[in-house]
Amino acid sequence: MGQQDIGTGRQPGIPFIKVTRHIRQRIVGGLVDEEQRQQYTWRKENGKPVRGELAFKENGKPLLELVLTLVVMPGTSATMIDEDGVEVVPEPGTVVRHSIDGFKWGQYIKARDLLGKDNNPRTGDLFAQTYAHASIADGFENRTILATEAEIAAVPRDVNIRKDMEILVRRPGPEHTAIVEQCNAKRAELAQQPVGASVGGAPAGGGYNPATDDPF
Repeated sequence: MGQQDIGTGRQPGIPFIKVTRHIRQRIVGGLVDEEQRQQYTWRKENGKPVRGELAFKENGKPLLELVLTLVVMPGTSATMIDEDGVEVVPEPGTVVRHSIDGFKWGQYIKARDLLGKDNNPRTGDLFAQTYAHASIADGFENRTILATEAEIAAVPRDVNIRKDMEILVRRPGPEHTAIVEQCNAKRAELAQQPVGASVGGAPAGGGYNPATDDPF
């Protein structure tokens, strides 16, 4: 079975993967689904994040995000919180969600535009987001690039540091047939699961070796 067009269905119960702290930290995955939704406010209680109310812009419009459901692929070094509350790098084949908004959402759209006129999202599309470097804004146009962890550590705590991401999207090739099949299977599996069900993952077989092959 080849790639399938995807909709915007919710996939609750799946952990979020995030680029958190380190330069060159990376998310690589095959696309299962994507969903546009309104963001929530968050607060901390006893050191743990707690979801609050729906978030809005200053003009009263909903603050939106795009949530991607992905099958993790080799090259991933970003982390998620597992069922035991431990921060871990997910194994290839694990199903995760990843949220992009604001400028990163614009980067995702531009990356899709590079695919040409037929750029609609499909199962098995290959996605990568890399924490390329950090930067400090000095006015609207001037920006100081921080390319190492040492440079970031030297910045005073009261200075706002931006994490600059690189986002890539490409269609899978014939060598990625197995990951496309796995994304199709996961999408079908998720569509049949009740709200809140957790989803595990397993490496795909066939000609694509998820233990060693980075699609980018």
